[in-house]
Amino acid sequence: APATGAIATLTSTTAGVTLPEPEELPEIPVGGSLDHVFYIEIAGDTCGADVDLTVQSTIASRTWRAATSFRPGVVDPAAPETFATDGGYLVDPAGDDNIVQGRWEHGVPPPTYFAGRMLQSNGGAAGLDDPAWITGLSNAWDDGEVAGRTTLESAPIDMTGFVAPSLRYTVWYLAYDRPQANLVVSPLVHLTVEVSGDGGATWAVFDEVSGEPMRWVVREVPLGDALTEVGPDVRFRFVVADDQGPESRLVEVGIDDVSVITLSGACDSDGGDDDAGCCNVAPTPRQGLGSAALALLVALGLRRGRRRARA
Repeated sequence: APATGAIATLTSTTAGVTLPEPEELPEIPVGGSLDHVFYIEIAGDTCGADVDLTVQSTIASRTWRAATSFRPGVVDPAAPETFATDGGYLVDPAGDDNIVQGRWEHGVPPPTYFAGRMLQSNGGAAGLDDPAWITGLSNAWDDGEVAGRTTLESAPIDMTGFVAPSLRYTVWYLAYDRPQANLVVSPLVHLTVEVSGDGGATWAVFDEVSGEPMRWVVREVPLGDALTEVGPDVRFRFVVADDQGPESRLVEVGIDDVSVITLSGACDSDGGDDDAGCCNVAPTPRQGLGSAALALLVALGLRRGRRRARA
């Protein structure tokens, strides 16, 4: 039978979010669905912070729930660099690396294995045939593991006007010590990520990677105080270093899908307007989610259940 009297409710555990009252939905036909829009208000100081939401639909005594989250005020100005080409990135631009093997290379990585573990990815973050930057494209595990230091530097990025920017990138990372023919996760930092706001004249560290293996994991790291001034020539570099060879330690790192995200200009509390905030000004095309009322489209697929009798 058609669903009648359905109630839609939106809840949140995030401070600074004003939610609507529960709303009764129109009749939903058998096998049908309904798109329902909630309008919520978000305080300005929630800019860049995760907002957690739970949507609930109720018919009589039956309830369906689903959770979602988003971050208001976040802008992704450009598509990520997926490295279909090398993206203009440079290896050892300063000429001071001491890499013996495992130098950064661009291409489609072939899988390598040791003791039942995959060391090098089978393709980039998107899978087979996907190019990426990887520390050594060799298809032999003992030829591609890092020994020494190798540096990968990005092309210049124009970040003029960015507010509280973060670097988002996908990383493949592992580092195993080999004591007495065993494999043990190395506790040391083997990947360091640095930023320069002056075209590479000076650098500051803002991310370090160590610990358990990461198999194409997305990392999103605020630049914070590492970037004191945004401008037209910001660069990043990914430095992988290991003072052991593959006979003592196995280190493999890959980088893919790199982008910089920023908050809406309306989130800038230093703009002079005490009431400024990402959620109380009209958005521009560049500001994306920086609107006073955010429409959350929730598809409520309501299905009838069937009870199965027990013998």
